Amino acid sequence: STVAGVLPNSSVLLGNGGFGGQGQFGGRFEIGTWFNSCQNVGVAGRFFILEKASPDFNISSDQNPILARPFFDVGQQQNNALLAAFPNLRTGSINVQAKSEFFGADVFARLRFCNTGSGRVDLVSGYQFFRLNEGLAIQSNSLVTEVGGNIPNGTTNVIHDQFNTTNEFHGGLLGFLWERQSCLWTLQSGARVALGNMHETVRIRGTTVTTQPNQAPSTANTGLLAAASNSGTFVRDQFAAIPEFNLNLSRRVSQHCEVNIGYTLICFNHAARPGDQIVLSNRPTFSFVDSNFWVQGLSVGLTGRY
Repeated sequence: STVAGVLPNSSVLLGNGGFGGQGQFGGRFEIGTWFNSCQNVGVAGRFFILEKASPDFNISSDQNPILARPFFDVGQQQNNALLAAFPNLRTGSINVQAKSEFFGADVFARLRFCNTGSGRVDLVSGYQFFRLNEGLAIQSNSLVTEVGGNIPNGTTNVIHDQFNTTNEFHGGLLGFLWERQSCLWTLQSGARVALGNMHETVRIRGTTVTTQPNQAPSTANTGLLAAASNSGTFVRDQFAAIPEFNLNLSRRVSQHCEVNIGYTLICFNHAARPGDQIVLSNRPTFSFVDSNFWVQGLSVGLTGRY
């Protein structure tokens, strides 16, 4: 029991990689108009959103008799583990929940730059907004079953760690659109980059509730990973560049209607993600850790032209 769950000599049930990562449905809506019949100058706006992802993981000692939460002990400078379940000592469970939601909008002007035979190249410039909200919660529950130990039999321990992050971007947008028409078909590709401020917010909190038989619960405002040294709300602003690439193929089915299929890729070079904010061996107190975040999608839709 003294080495159960201590890495690297333990089986990893969850972790050491991404959590969730399943495809999500979403929608994108765009509306725009030209200011003249030559279609030299126009304005448009877009709004897009992905459905909220909420993957979770649950396991109990009924499924696996040995459960533990590994961590790096910054005091001893070595790997350690919090025991949640072990035969004849404790029964318990571990629950991990995550969330992720992403949406954005922009408004931009579209200016004809040049003609290319049966196509055209347009410049786009405007304002871009993105918001990414994510969270990670880890909770372990244990019941002492050991008889004659240092902790009274029947004592329960609930340890909860919560890491939430918000990334909000505001910036200027600049790019181009290339469009080529051929009878019933239209091929369009584009590249844009938004430059501006990424406002990052990290909220970390933890609780430990211990209840001994015939006594009132005792609550502490620290968890296992969310300790007093790194708990709280932390905010900073970072310069960020967000490139976006689009490819879209449309076919006219009537005078005013087109069906289309497309691909989109959006990349963030600065984003505070929940898992990255967990204390590391050389970082016992909080400091921001950024990572890349990208969204790619396949789209199928209808376009109306009037």
